Amino acid sequence: MADWSSLPADLVNRVGDCFLASNDLDYYMEFRAVCHNWRSATADPRTSPEEPCFRPRWWVMLDELYSDDDTHLFVNATTGRFLHKSLPLLRRYYLVTTTTGGFIILSDRKPPHAAQVLNPFTGSLTRFLAPVPRQMHLAAAVVGSADSFTLVMASDSAREVYWADPESDAFFFEVCNRPSGMLPYIAGKYAGCKSGSVVTDTDEANKIIDNRRSAKLEYRVCAADSASGEVLVVSIEKGSHRIGISKAKMDSPEGVLEPVTSIGSRALFVGDRCLLVNSNKLPSIDANCIYYQVDCPDGWFCDDVYVYDINHGRAERIAESISTNTVMRENAHPLALLDLLVSYTMNIPEYELPWELMLERIPETLIDAAYLEDFDYDYDDVQFGD
Repeated sequence: MADWSSLPADLVNRVGDCFLASNDLDYYMEFRAVCHNWRSATADPRTSPEEPCFRPRWWVMLDELYSDDDTHLFVNATTGRFLHKSLPLLRRYYLVTTTTGGFIILSDRKPPHAAQVLNPFTGSLTRFLAPVPRQMHLAAAVVGSADSFTLVMASDSAREVYWADPESDAFFFEVCNRPSGMLPYIAGKYAGCKSGSVVTDTDEANKIIDNRRSAKLEYRVCAADSASGEVLVVSIEKGSHRIGISKAKMDSPEGVLEPVTSIGSRALFVGDRCLLVNSNKLPSIDANCIYYQVDCPDGWFCDDVYVYDINHGRAERIAESISTNTVMRENAHPLALLDLLVSYTMNIPEYELPWELMLERIPETLIDAAYLEDFDYDYDDVQFGD
């Protein structure tokens, strides 16, 4: 029987490169753990975590809102591979949000609550000096080359984009209309930017959104297509289910849009975050379609799911409302893959720290008991009906 540990280094590297090509970073780590010779022949992600080949690109944490233990469910949106990953490290931090590539954004539990970026597949934790902006809901992206590592976050409620490098003392920010949905387009503009001056590229994102508002379209969002270096820009008028699709180059300073008539075997999930998936690898997901939610008329915590067939230009309601309220979900049916993907794009996690700070401002006793005695109310005089 061959001694596998003595395989030539170039052959070992070729096997490792296959795992990296499919972004199966956990397989790569397990492969390196087999023996000393294989570790010596391959690059260590922990010593060079900024290298693009070691960054998660296609992974999505599906149970951001629902997981009650240390194990989290991920899916590779390109290969369709599912992975349950134990992450006990998360207990030591506040969960801020995740990226559509697979990074997990955390903050220290101790002041000043500095940002941390976790690669859950390699275990690499990139520590930042800057504290996380205290916004309740933050979308995020990690951008940059091997020489730069920039965390970009966006808050729709604050209408601001934030960015910082690990050495930055604070997050820089500037105003941007509804930035969460446009993050795939604008995030790359901030890579390596260490200045607090105005970044003019954001004006392009504002211009695109404002043009669509004049047409009374409710949504203007985009999803990154890393294979082509483009972003798909989707405009949705929810009331009439009118949908338009166009594309732009990520590095195009002019923001020139070209119409798109087909997205092939892929499917788009549209919401506060957007996701482009390979429908051939994911069961129950139709190709060349756009999935989205329409607000419930009663204003509850859920929306009905629609699918828009790009070929026929027709929208169809395909699922009942998906509740994101954990209390309401106790007796609900188990979430299917479609539910999880729609929920991921529509619901950005709540950053716990702002909640805790808000509660600290509430007095322990809202109403002094002595104050109630001033009313001297006699409950014996109350008349109750039959």
